[in-house]
Amino acid sequence: MPFLIPLSTIAAGSIETLRRGAASAMNWFGIILFSTILFLIWLGWNAMLTGFPQKTYERMQFLAQTNESHFNIFILIIAILLTAIWIFSMIKVRITNRSCTTNWSVGLTVSWALLMALWLPWINHKKDFSPLFLSIEKVIPDKTCLTTHNINDAQIDLIDYYLNIKATREGDRSNCHYLLIYQLHKKDLPPMSENWKLIWNGKQPGDKNNYKLFYKE
Repeated sequence: MPFLIPLSTIAAGSIETLRRGAASAMNWFGIILFSTILFLIWLGWNAMLTGFPQKTYERMQFLAQTNESHFNIFILIIAILLTAIWIFSMIKVRITNRSCTTNWSVGLTVSWALLMALWLPWINHKKDFSPLFLSIEKVIPDKTCLTTHNINDAQIDLIDYYLNIKATREGDRSNCHYLLIYQLHKKDLPPMSENWKLIWNGKQPGDKNNYKLFYKE
């Protein structure tokens, strides 16, 4: 968004006009906000590894749709260094108008980096389509004709990537023997003859709707 660049430039240029009290309040608000975010990230990571606190562990399981724990000493060292950078940024300088914007920039960057370092395996598990589409590989031959219903372009690209199959959206099914459907509700099926037989179904973690694969005899 190009308009954000001049706006951020104007905001940065006017930071010196802030009153000392307003700058100090903004700085302390940022310190409290980002310290809380970093604490919650560490708390969620610890809960998934140790099961404590129990309520946090249950909530993390629900969000990630898995109870797998992921520990990597290299990632842990990076996470500790990121946290140390945040702590150092809070205590190294006296509060000025410039330092409060620096703390906000550091806090935002460290929070995002720490989230990616510690939570990425669980975020990936919730968003990863590879187990779903690779499970289709057992029932569908390579290089076959596959048409789809309610499947978006991004998922069609993933089918091509994982299965090496060029699928089509809502295509002509007369000469195609396989049909993949994302069923949004019980009656959400395209018109099909009795020749179409269900040969596979699956779903993404946490998704209430099913993917179904039909084969036309």
